[in-house]
Amino acid sequence: MEEKDWIVESATPAVDIGKDKIDLLELIYGVLFDPAATMKRVALQPPVGLTVLIVTIVTLIVTSMGIFTFTRISGGVSPIYGGGHLIAVMQSIIPLVVIFGLLFGYLKWFIYSAVLHLIAEFLGGNGQARGVFTVAGLAGLPFIFIVPFQFLMLLLGSRSIVVPLLMGLAGFGILIWSTVILVIGLAQVHHLSTGRAVLVVLIPAMVIFVFIIVLVAVMISMVFSMANYMNLPGYYY
Repeated sequence: MEEKDWIVESATPAVDIGKDKIDLLELIYGVLFDPAATMKRVALQPPVGLTVLIVTIVTLIVTSMGIFTFTRISGGVSPIYGGGHLIAVMQSIIPLVVIFGLLFGYLKWFIYSAVLHLIAEFLGGNGQARGVFTVAGLAGLPFIFIVPFQFLMLLLGSRSIVVPLLMGLAGFGILIWSTVILVIGLAQVHHLSTGRAVLVVLIPAMVIFVFIIVLVAVMISMVFSMANYMNLPGYYY
């Protein structure tokens, strides 16, 4: 009798997991507009395949549109010192640039996910790497909304200051939106508090910021050192 009860109890989670599967459209809508509930389901059963598909589509659309917009706007400027030939060459290698951008995006996604997973474990998290990989990929979904602003730039051109300003504001808003989704996802996957999940996301950014500050300081120091050396008597003769 006890063995029968154990079999029934062990079979129940399998049924629940099956019911918790999520389709593509439901995943996209949930990540964008109901991330808290959606990330709970993602943490239980990470849809890695659907996430790879979403990341691929978003990357291809945003990269292609960005390159197309840049080449059209640049082509509208009168060529100087062979600038027209440069634009023609760039237009001919657009497919290669898109493929390279996609491969680079995959590599960046994998490395960033590994870093987030490692930091989350150091902060007491308890989750799977495939869950973090999925969450990090889905967090980039809001960047698809940069495409309408790319269209706007394509129509109005870059001469008006309003278009770059709108692009900057849109990019900042989308970045915040993406970060919020990532924090929610990490909190669910690694069973972390919101504060610790925020810290997991901020630590890589802070490390990169400090690295840039140190690099700039070293470059400035080298420039001043070279300037002082060049001012020594007898340097030019």
